[in-house]
Amino acid sequence: MLSYIGFFFCIAGILLVNSQQSTKHANLFNLDNSDATVYAGGSLRQANENNFPILQGQFGSMAIITLKPGGIRQPHWHPFAWEMNYVLSGKAKWSIVGTNGQHDSFVAKTGDLVFVQQAWFHYFANANENEDLIVLIVFNSGKAVSTDDIGIVAALNGIPTGILAASFDMPKAYFEKLPRNMTQTSIILRNSAKP
Repeated sequence: MLSYIGFFFCIAGILLVNSQQSTKHANLFNLDNSDATVYAGGSLRQANENNFPILQGQFGSMAIITLKPGGIRQPHWHPFAWEMNYVLSGKAKWSIVGTNGQHDSFVAKTGDLVFVQQAWFHYFANANENEDLIVLIVFNSGKAVSTDDIGIVAALNGIPTGILAASFDMPKAYFEKLPRNMTQTSIILRNSAKP
């Protein structure tokens, strides 16, 4: 009988020590309290394999993007991920371009779900002039958005002006006016919305 009581106190002691040491839960991540990346046109918060270690090797991450009026999620594509976008509040103008010239443009409103295939070029913009747009995005990649996002600015900056001119059948001088070596920015603000 004494051995059972001793065993009970031993287990109770282990549980007490473990409960005192384990104040952080591996399966819990507070997205609202995570660091936001703030841009002129809005902000982005993401749970990915870098800041939520349990996602390592799980091929999943999610983000919350808030776009101010005039805010645009820069046209881009993800080489390693498809994405599902759930509009939590507001309205978004969407444009998605796929292989063989497939193109779809539409407005998504609160409660709508938008799917974008892996490596398809896309963007969305806040369609409201007076309220924020909030979109929850789920990716089938654990990567941070910044490491799995090729934006139009970075893409055009990497292509010589002669190649751009030939691709668009335009004079080379037209593309020489494009700004070069611009910083990649995930969320931009429409020029008409800038103060």
